[in-house]
Amino acid sequence: MPPSTVPALSRARCTCTGAAITPRSPPVSAKVRPATGSSAAARRGAFQLDRVTERDADGLPDPQDEAGVRQFLDRIGTSRHHGSPAPLTGPEERWLHDRLASPVELPRVAGFAAALELRKALTPDETSRLLAAWQEEYAGRLSAWPGRRPVLNALLRQEREEAWDVAAALGPDAADTLAEHPSERALAALRATVLAGDDRAVPAWFRTHRTLHEPDPLGAARALSEELPARPAAQAALLAALRTAVTGDWRTAHPEADRGAAQAFSALTAVRFAMDDRLPHPLRVAAARAAYDQVGHVREKTGAERRGSSATSRARCHQPRLRGSRA
Repeated sequence: MPPSTVPALSRARCTCTGAAITPRSPPVSAKVRPATGSSAAARRGAFQLDRVTERDADGLPDPQDEAGVRQFLDRIGTSRHHGSPAPLTGPEERWLHDRLASPVELPRVAGFAAALELRKALTPDETSRLLAAWQEEYAGRLSAWPGRRPVLNALLRQEREEAWDVAAALGPDAADTLAEHPSERALAALRATVLAGDDRAVPAWFRTHRTLHEPDPLGAARALSEELPARPAAQAALLAALRTAVTGDWRTAHPEADRGAAQAFSALTAVRFAMDDRLPHPLRVAAARAAYDQVGHVREKTGAERRGSSATSRARCHQPRLRGSRA
């Protein structure tokens, strides 16, 4: 679809919802692109508007063009959840490093830091300047800055002592990053967070303990369950980590299995663990509760499928036959 002018677009309506299409900002021109992922735009319809932006010969945007910068970061990737990152070209990496040059404009640089550290490319000097600006601008609320994880990751990767003060200040927000750098010190920090009452760190504590001390997932879960408080939420969080680990190991051993098979296997683990005498009683109780909930979910799903099948059969029975058709 060729670019069209803003006045024309402002009068358009989405064919999926009938909602008026409004450009994001006052661009000179715009284009329609397919919406991807689970974003709100993707749920609203099949397409969303995006600006037509200028790029130089190396495919780099004007640093002052917010839409162009966003498109560039989307293209190169800033999160490992989207798969293994593609390597940066020389001009791309230099462009990102230039964005982190002093003085640091902290609200704008989180994406630049994430893109570089995803490729382990934040330098010690950049990490120090980002850390200083972060601690000054977000004093007392370090978790509020979106760039916290790449900077903590860089501190741990560079084996900087400041990493531990930052991790302590972030609390459970540091858990996953600490688990990616397993060490006895990381294990102790995660344990302290969990025993202080924050169950969000339980999965990271489990993964780190398993990496350092007990590869067998049941053995790791047994050891940690005995340290955990008896409160149901903590044991449920450990059970979820155990089921995730066991299902992940099963998927590795059965690469041909589809998602449905993996979900079925995961559902059965709750039943199996509820009767496994190798696990402590609180963890088996959590497994029994999960199994009960899982059975209820399966019954509800099966009942819905049966009702749908019966409705389809009744509809077919009441369809009028054409004259002359055979019974």
